[in-house]
Amino acid sequence: MIEADVQVIVPAKRLAEAKSRLRPVLGDADREALVLDMLGRVIAAARGARRVAFVAVVTSDARIGRLAQARGARTLTDPGHDLNSSLSMAMQDPQIALGPACLILPGDLPRLTADAVDGLLAWIEAPGRMVIAPDQHLAGTNALAWRGASYDGFRFGPGSFIAHRDAGRAAGFTVVAQPVRPEFFDLDDIDGLARIEGFPRLVPRTSRVREAKAHA
Repeated sequence: MIEADVQVIVPAKRLAEAKSRLRPVLGDADREALVLDMLGRVIAAARGARRVAFVAVVTSDARIGRLAQARGARTLTDPGHDLNSSLSMAMQDPQIALGPACLILPGDLPRLTADAVDGLLAWIEAPGRMVIAPDQHLAGTNALAWRGASYDGFRFGPGSFIAHRDAGRAAGFTVVAQPVRPEFFDLDDIDGLARIEGFPRLVPRTSRVREAKAHA
C-alpha cells in the first residue's frame, strides 16, 4: 500500500513579477491568468498524487494565496527573499520540518499530472534518496524531492540541475536524475509559450507568439 507522506512545497512569485519574459507577447491580464492557471494545474496534480500528504504554496501575493486555498493547499508567507532563502525558511514550518519526505515543485509546469508526480516520488521510497527532475534543457531543476533528514541546500537558478546534484551528494543523499519527461517541462519564455498552443484555455491569444517569433 502506498503511503501518502510527502509534503509538497510550491514557491510562487507575486503576479506582478511572474513570467516577465512573456510581456512582449502577453498583456498583464493574460500573463497573470496564465500564471494562475498553471499554478492551479500544479496544485491539482500534486494533490491528486497518491504519495502526497499535503501541498503548501509559498507566496506573498494575496490572489495566489486565495487560489491556493481554494484548491485545497496551505499557504506559507514568503518573506520576500530570494527563492532559495524563501524555501529554506519554509522548511522551518513545524509540519514540514517534521515530515519524512518533501518535494519542491515550481508552479509553471502546465503538463504536470498526478501520475507524473507519483512516478517521480517512486524514486525516493527509501530513506536517504533524492531525485531531481531536470528541465527540458538539462540545465535547470523542475522538481526536487528527498526522503530522510531535513534539507535546505537549495540551488535554484542557472545551472541548478548540476548544483542540486552536487549539493545533495555532499549532504549524504543518494542522488538520481529522473529521465527527461514532458510533464516536467516548464513555461518560462516565448518559445515555451508556443509549445503549449494545444492548451487554448492557457493562452488566450497565442497568435501573438507566432508573430513575435516571426519578427524576432
